Amino acid sequence: MSGGSLPSIIHAIKDREARRARLQADLAALEQLQEVAGIDLGRLQRDLWTKLADWRGLLSRNVGDARQALRALVPERLTFNVKEDKGERYYLFQGTAVLDRLLSGIALPKALVAPTGFGIQTCFGLPAS
Repeated sequence: MSGGSLPSIIHAIKDREARRARLQADLAALEQLQEVAGIDLGRLQRDLWTKLADWRGLLSRNVGDARQALRALVPERLTFNVKEDKGERYYLFQGTAVLDRLLSGIALPKALVAPTGFGIQTCFGLPAS
């Protein structure tokens, strides 16, 4: 066989296929960034505050439904730790929140909407009482 051995040709094809897959993934990521760049942050903030006000109203009107909704959004227990910085005490709490249920209906690019069951781990600091 002229021009190279079969194993080296197969290896070269596999390398090119892997490079093509990486380039396609990079292109998809760039397209998602372009969608994100077009978001109207002011509108998004207003929509989120409106959604939060709706949730607060719902939660304050019916405690039973509120507990059930919170269990769906925060499926695991939160942990609270008292911290102190420069003489000020505050709580640091940590846990998993399932945000796709809370944010449904708000216009976001699909790249930012978490799939069902996806949890985001984060920490927030609150003033200690």
